[in-house]
Parts: sequence; C-alpha cells; structure tokens
Amino acid sequence: LLVANGFTHLTFQLGKGQVKPAKIEQLASAPNASIKLEIHHFIVLEPIINEADLVISHCGAGVLLECLRSTNPRGTTNIAVVNDTLMNNH
Repeated sequence: LLVANGFTHLTFQLGKGQVKPAKIEQLASAPNASIKLEIHHFIVLEPIINEADLVISHCGAGVLLECLRSTNPRGTTNIAVVNDTLMNNH
C-alpha cells in the first residue's frame, strides 16, 4: 500500500519496545525491495517529521505538535492511533 502510493522510505521509532516489525523487515530486506526501512529505538523526530509526507503515531501531544509545526512545504499528514494502554491513556 505504501509503495503503491509513492512512498519510498519508512522509519520506525520503537522507544523502549523490544518487538521489531518482523514482516516489514522481511519485505524491506527482499532483493527487489522498493522501500527503504530504518528502525531506531530513539531518534530526534523533528528533522524527520519536517521531511515526511506522512507520520503515523500514537496520540502523544509531542508528536502531534511536531506534525502541526512541520516546515515541510508539501505539508505533513499525521494519522494518530490511540493506544489506551500507553502511560495510563494520558
């Protein structure tokens, strides 16, 4: 779906999580992979968001504000996914 819509790069931030998205890793490492994959535990998000066309995130205020303040001239679309088990659904 991402490739079909013109996306060429996918960056994951796992935070403290230890589970890596295995199926995504397999697809990205395939010999004919058409999407570049990066997986990090912690990264500075602002420069990445400023270049991103799409950000899929939890509903944390920080990442939502970063998307609203994005300097990407094309704009940065944010899809916020509720995770009610994260930090007591703050």
